[in-house]
Parts: sequence; structure tokens; C-alpha cells
Amino acid sequence: MNMVLKIGLVLVLMMVLPCLGNPIPPYQIGLIKASPPQVGIINYYSSDIDVSGMTIVTSRGIATIDSGTIIPRNWPSGKPYILDSTNTSGLAFNQKGDSIIANLLPYYSNEIKFGQLGTTPVPIDGYALLFYPDPLYLYWGYISFDFARPNYGYTSVLINEVNAGSTWDRCGNFIELYNKSAVPISLNGWRLVCDTIYDFPANAIIPAHGYYVVDECDFPTKFHMNFDGDNLYLINHDTLVDQVGWSSDHGANVSFMRYPDGDVDTSIWIGMDFIGFDDNSSTSFENGFPSRGAANRHENPGFVVIAARADSTGLNAARLTWTNPIWDPNIAAAVVVRSTNGFVNNPPEGEVIYEGRGQIYIDPNLAFNQVYYYTIFARKYDNNYSIPTSESQTSIILHSAGIAENSNLPTDFHISCYPNPFNARTLITFTLPVSERARVAIYDVAGRLVDIAADRAFEAGQNSVLWDAVNRPSGVYFYSIKTDTGSQAKTVVLMK
Repeated sequence: MNMVLKIGLVLVLMMVLPCLGNPIPPYQIGLIKASPPQVGIINYYSSDIDVSGMTIVTSRGIATIDSGTIIPRNWPSGKPYILDSTNTSGLAFNQKGDSIIANLLPYYSNEIKFGQLGTTPVPIDGYALLFYPDPLYLYWGYISFDFARPNYGYTSVLINEVNAGSTWDRCGNFIELYNKSAVPISLNGWRLVCDTIYDFPANAIIPAHGYYVVDECDFPTKFHMNFDGDNLYLINHDTLVDQVGWSSDHGANVSFMRYPDGDVDTSIWIGMDFIGFDDNSSTSFENGFPSRGAANRHENPGFVVIAARADSTGLNAARLTWTNPIWDPNIAAAVVVRSTNGFVNNPPEGEVIYEGRGQIYIDPNLAFNQVYYYTIFARKYDNNYSIPTSESQTSIILHSAGIAENSNLPTDFHISCYPNPFNARTLITFTLPVSERARVAIYDVAGRLVDIAADRAFEAGQNSVLWDAVNRPSGVYFYSIKTDTGSQAKTVVLMK
């Protein structure tokens, strides 16, 4: 929808709605359940409604309501009246997407479109969809999950990239979230829904201006994204904040993504770009090359590995993740090479610790006080290797001169920096559970103190300190936050 049409639609609604005086419909579909099929009716009418012989129409046919069925007036305090197999013959619908039309009065019908046909979510087994009235227009609103009230767009974390057509690996499909804010956000209590519910781990944190990837191997049973059309929903505790849908096969190893990262159009309404249900309505999404855990891109990156990352597991091990160039049909395997003497340019220069088709590897039994450099190569069938770039290289140190990448600070203490890698200056952001003195220090890979960015009292909550490294050489550094209650450190890469 172009901007002129959007503005015109809003102006028309502004003129028409006051004239309508918030008209009261006689009834409203207020509940949908998939298994067994149920449709609940809210009766706003001044009296009971005799629906004998009336119909409910779906793509599966016309269901007829039994003679003698009476829907009592159940608004505002009652529950929706349930129409199901006990009082309605032939009630069925396509669970992936359908239109439900309730023809309960000769002069009025009510229609709800869900899944691939409308903004209403897909009903999932074990849960119902409920009607949530709009605060201003009580008889109009949204239908959403019974565990998540809709509040589209009011979120800093959103669905950023979906890959449902990977042919590279059995775990090749993935979902990527992006954090638009300048602070890390805990994903404890967040959910993804596609046929069933995925609950994020309690310790899951998405970095500031960063990514969180859920790979197919982590999907629960029955959580399945169809490559030729499906719907995905993001829930923050009890609030549905974002959704995307696709209605066609976008091609093998092609991602459906927001470009650039986190792109949304809120010029008309903040929730406009958060209610996608098919290719056309997911207005901020477009096709691109898989960029799992990295900046989304249109251009072909070439035969290179991207998004290499190393994180401490807290068990003397490093968790390595990367994205293989699955867009190139010549790729045969990924090769992870480890070194303690800096990054390598060719696999023989280091120790090959993994070779295979995966994109995750746990490197165990690492020593403290040692920097490990990882370069991930892509190997072709003719045994030629990709040329390493900064995106295919990463490093980690588990302990150095008293600083460690694990944390003994309270769980509500978060630390990050952006950008990372950076050129000359980076913003170090951290949260404190209480007001206290904190020291923000910078160390080199040998554990030598090279700078103190701050050493003073900070307020509870979010704080930021700018580290100016314009006179520092390129390399891997550690930024450390130390308070009376503990300390934490992470790596940052300076690239000039």
C-alpha cells in the first residue's frame, strides 16, 4: 500500500467512525478452537438469538446449526456461546488458514479470517483464540491467542529473518530476532508460535543492536515452518507483539527478511508492519541471502563464511556459531581451524577441530588465560577453500589476569558494547541492579590494563560509557565492569 493510499484511508476512517457512533453489532465471533473445531459467539443483542438452521461457512463447507439452538445474551459478563459438533453439523475448517463466516441472522453476518487469509493468528492445539475488544471501540478489536493479548509493534525485539527452505542441513532452517534498542534484553518468558509453542531459555539474552538465532534443531516437537507458506508469531510474556507470514515458496536457501535489520514503517500506525500474514501483508520483509546472526543483505556475499561468533558456555568451553555460504551449490563442508598464534589464512596453518555440514560446534576443555583464534572456512567439492574475512574469524579468552568472560554478577546485570567490531569508538552499556561504584576498564589480550573508561558512582539501571580507542592499535580487547558485587568482561574487536 503506497503512502498516499495509506493517508487517504486514515482520513476516511477519521471522518466515518464518529458518524457511525461506534455501532453495536448484534453478535461477534469471540472464540475459535482448532481441535475439536469450535466457534464461540458473543451475543450483544438485547435478547436471546434463535439460530436454528442458521449456518457457519468455511472453506470446508457449510455447517448447519441444529434446531432449537438458542444463544443467550452473554455480554458483557458471560462467556462466548460454543458452537461445535454437539449442536452444529459439519463444522470444520483449514487450521493453516481459513475464513469463518457466521450467518446467524438474516440481515447480518460476521467473518473472521485467520492464518494465511488474515491478521488473526492460527489456532494451535490445546489453546483457543479469544476476542480482545479495542479500548476505544469496545465492540471491535482483535482475536488472538488466549495466552497473549495483541499489542502489535510495541517491542524493541522483533522477527528479523526467517529461513524455511534450507536444503543444506537437517537443522538448516532458522528464525532470527533483532534487538533495535541500545541495551541487552532478557528473552526469559518470550515465546515463538508456529503450530506449537517454543519457549526461550531462561538465560537467553539478545544483545543491544544484536541478534538471537533459534535453529531448527532447537525447535520443539510439532514446531514446523512450511517452506511454501506459514505464519510465525512473537510473544513477549502475555503480549503478541510481532508476526510474519509467507504464502509462497521463496526458493531453496533463500531467507525472508527485514532489510535493513529491524526495518519497519510506523508512519501511519506503529503496528502497521507487525501484522503480516502472507507475502503481500508482510510489507517490510523481502528475499535475501541467509544472514543468520549477521546483518541482513541483498547482495551475494560470495563464497565466504559469515557471522562467526564464539561465546563462553561457562564450562571451560566455547560455543562457536557461523553461517555457511549455502547459497553456493559448490559448498561441500565447513572447516573450523583453531590457533593460539592469531588468525590463519589457510587450514594447514592451524588445528582443524571440526569439518562437516553443521553451523554450531562446542570446543571443549579450553585452558584459562589463553586466547583462542578461530577461522571458519567453506570447502568446495574440488577442495578449494574460501578466503577468510573478518566475518569468518572470531576469538575468545576464558580467563586473563583475573578477568573472565563468565560472570559472578547478579543475573539482572547485563553488559554489551556497540558497535562490535568497531573502528575508533564504541559505546559500552551495562545495567546495575543498585546504585554503586563501577570501574569500566579495558585490557589487551595479554591481560595488561590499557585504559580506564570510567571509575565512579553510577545509578541503578542502564548506564553507558564511551571508549575512545582512536589511538589504540587494531586487535582483540576485553572490556570489564567491576563493582563491589562482582565483575564481568567480554571481548571487543578494534578494526582500523
